[in-house]
Amino acid sequence: FAIDATPPVISGANDLTLIVGSTFDPLAGVTANDNIDGDISLTLANVNTTSLDLNQVGSYTISYSLTDATNNTVNTNRTITIVSADKAGLTTALNEAEASLANPKLVLNSDSEALESYLTDTANPVLANPNALTSQIEAVIIQLTNIVSNLTIDNQPPILTLPASTSVVVGEEFDLTNGLTAADNIDGDLTSDITITITNQANEIIDLVDFNTNTANQV
Repeated sequence: FAIDATPPVISGANDLTLIVGSTFDPLAGVTANDNIDGDISLTLANVNTTSLDLNQVGSYTISYSLTDATNNTVNTNRTITIVSADKAGLTTALNEAEASLANPKLVLNSDSEALESYLTDTANPVLANPNALTSQIEAVIIQLTNIVSNLTIDNQPPILTLPASTSVVVGEEFDLTNGLTAADNIDGDLTSDITITITNQANEIIDLVDFNTNTANQV
């Protein structure tokens, strides 16, 4: 017989931004599935929302917990951010968005381009409009935070792969890059970007930096 050691999987518990005073159903869009038990219906007993205050601006963490029939448990945290639907709240959201764009580890892709366009075409004009409706401000804040949450920040350094050992005949020419490879989770193959600095006859420093300023461990 097989031993079930696999916990259930909770899906849909994505971070969420809400306007202060909103209603919130922590089970909406959240599902659970187990490799043995199949689909599992979540109830409010599976969610801990004691720290959440929908009437107070701030960032809150709620948690989901589920145990399957063979006592395998999964715990998932979800961040709920409560913001005010006024110019102050919009200014905060704009500042956070611009800080994200200035992050040197931001991966430039369609999401970052979408944020730049939204700031220029929609968010900043709404902030500058003295007659902007509360509903407009609310919509912009939510859209801004949603776009920012989809940005990719690359904090993972490249991986250098070296031969386990190399033997060289005295006096024979030797290519220091022979057998070296480098790969990055975002930039892909970076082998051609490896740099080698000779420090003495017995040691060399192999250095590599990816396009998001993450440095591989020197060897």
